[in-house]
Amino acid sequence: MANTTYMKLEQLPYTIETQRLHLRSYDPRNDQHTVDLWNAIDGNRDHLMRFMTWAKNHTNIDITRAWIREARSKFEAMTDFSYGIWTKDDGRMVGGCGLHVRGEPMPNGLEIGYWLCEREQRKGFAREATIFLTRVAFEIAKADRVVIRADVDNRESRRVPEAIGFTFEGIARKSLRAGDIARDAAIYAMTSDDPSESLFARAAKATKKPV
Repeated sequence: MANTTYMKLEQLPYTIETQRLHLRSYDPRNDQHTVDLWNAIDGNRDHLMRFMTWAKNHTNIDITRAWIREARSKFEAMTDFSYGIWTKDDGRMVGGCGLHVRGEPMPNGLEIGYWLCEREQRKGFAREATIFLTRVAFEIAKADRVVIRADVDNRESRRVPEAIGFTFEGIARKSLRAGDIARDAAIYAMTSDDPSESLFARAAKATKKPV
């Protein structure tokens, strides 16, 4: 397990509210979470599989239900923090995101991940969720560093950190996997020493320039 002594992971919230979105920890007691996640994955399988091969593991709704139970257990054990993304206006699920205790930013950092349903891209949802996850990581978890890594060819994903002020730190060669293939990852980071005013100001404008 990662050394998380200096972070306050126990204070990470189960729900995060943004201007347009509810970010909710997956709840195995709420069957609608299972249905929504299964439908989002099953209806976007080809889209997700290009860069997120975990989608192939969800071959039926029972597997998705089991994954949600595991995700909640990890949340409560403070080893991984996964959220579904639902809109406030009509309650539809548009994707998922998370704060992950893994990889390069150890021992006092977090990694942000996100995905969207294909038809929900370029509406600013990934950027809005990421801005608020970053704020939670610094302000609540007291992380020193937040990292976003994306497949070098995933321009939709890379556009998010580029739009909100993360620093591009370089390419980590063959550090991601797409099935049996090792892929290069673009690494973006923000630290607690970086100026935060621009990030927080952009939170109020998150709906104006979709990414």
